[in-house]
Amino acid sequence: QIEDLEGQIQDLQSQQDQLVEQKDELQKQIEQFRTKKETMKARHEAAKASARVNEAMTGAGDEMQDINQAIERAEERTEDMEARSQAMDELREDGVLESQISDESSLERELEEVRQKGSVDAELDTLKAEMGKAEDGDSGSSDADVSEAELEKELTDESTQVDVDESEVESELDELKEDEK
Repeated sequence: QIEDLEGQIQDLQSQQDQLVEQKDELQKQIEQFRTKKETMKARHEAAKASARVNEAMTGAGDEMQDINQAIERAEERTEDMEARSQAMDELREDGVLESQISDESSLERELEEVRQKGSVDAELDTLKAEMGKAEDGDSGSSDADVSEAELEKELTDESTQVDVDESEVESELDELKEDEK
């Protein structure tokens, strides 16, 4: 029986040695797997970074498209604002819009227009005098008389003046405000 037990002990010892060898082999494989996993992870991150760089350089990719679209929208808004500013400047220069910071009342502005018209009439009289009209006293009709009369008529003709409906201006301003939003 002792011999049987000794044989069993030797069998168990050899099995234990085999298990230890298998354990060591398994640990080596696990370590190799971890190394391979870390290598694959690093390669994946490098490829991902390379793809992002290429997309940025070529303008491809979702992020770059979003950035390009944002830039285009900003340019459009800037152009719209510039057009609005230019339109407002033109309306102000044409006298359609009144300055809110001006101390002049509408009556004062009308008086200034009358004064300017008076200066135009005075300039017309000066031109007549220079042409010899006042000195000659010629009462006959001539080409110069017709030209002066036509010029005077054009200067005083109401059909050549710009008539702007305030409601049209207000509706245009409202549209511009809506577009701005």
